[in-house]
Amino acid sequence: MEQAENSNKKAWDWRSRKPNNILPIEAGPTTGFFKWWCIYMRPMVDLTNKELNVVSSFLKQRYELSKKIADPAILDSQTMSNTTKKKVIEECGLTQQHFYVVMSGLRKKNVITEIGINPRLIPNIRVDDNGYFQFLLLFKDPEFKEDKE
Repeated sequence: MEQAENSNKKAWDWRSRKPNNILPIEAGPTTGFFKWWCIYMRPMVDLTNKELNVVSSFLKQRYELSKKIADPAILDSQTMSNTTKKKVIEECGLTQQHFYVVMSGLRKKNVITEIGINPRLIPNIRVDDNGYFQFLLLFKDPEFKEDKE
């Protein structure tokens, strides 16, 4: 009996579990989703308010461009184009000089790289998710010791 119990014990597999807490946030791509995304990412990247606004604006512009551009390299270059930068400056209400100061800070924090926005900060929004963006957050207890039997 004890051997059968041990053979049923497996390492916890997050892919086989259903989430136990779901918190819906109503925000679409045009109604603040990217700002909420950046607010969530803020502690990991340490963004100022101005940086948060600039990054969320760039992500919104990138999302709009992604509807027409499928190639990731072209999408990244268009996201960082002068046309897009002008839209971000206007949307954030910045002077061009202040915008470039903010961009310098974002480069130092590795939010903006040579190719564009750091890929790990870009949400993976799929069209086939029926209007939902699903984000799974896993907390691992560092004191938890897994049985390796």
